[in-house]
Amino acid sequence: MTQITPPMVHPNPAPKLSTEVTLLGPPDLKVPSPNDPNFGDPLSKMMSMSGGPGGGSGIGSGEGTGIGSGSGPGLGPGYGGGTGGGAFRPGTGGVGYPACLYCPEPQYSEDARKAKFQGIVVLEVIIQPDGHATNIKVVKGAGLGLDERALEAVRTWRFKPAVGPSGTPVATITDIEVNFRLL
Repeated sequence: MTQITPPMVHPNPAPKLSTEVTLLGPPDLKVPSPNDPNFGDPLSKMMSMSGGPGGGSGIGSGEGTGIGSGSGPGLGPGYGGGTGGGAFRPGTGGVGYPACLYCPEPQYSEDARKAKFQGIVVLEVIIQPDGHATNIKVVKGAGLGLDERALEAVRTWRFKPAVGPSGTPVATITDIEVNFRLL
């Protein structure tokens, strides 16, 4: 997960040490390598040799060494090393799994308690490198007010973030099951 050779509009025609062009992302990510001197911004003039309107040495409108409108060494509109987005998926490309450090039980809703209802709420969460949960969405709800209680609880949880292949914490998108059981 180290970007040795980022994609460039003007590659060195005679490098002393040849390396494969890389993007940071899933292992199955392939970098297009057309034999075309105008590879870069497709909206530029025919012979401009443009890398796009963005900053850095990348190709496209983004910042950094990637391809597309995002920032960082990835591909697409996101940030970091993801493909089309910023957060990594745990367990792929050498990215570990986050672990919950502080995860208090959510409070039962009155409606669910009166109905003696038990269930599971599945949430999709981005665990940030600082251990906070963001972008929390309900994937599978249980109803009777338990979805809202699960959201409230997970906002307070703290995680040990996942570590990327470089050994630094990275943002990961993961599903969390919140169990509601009457004792």
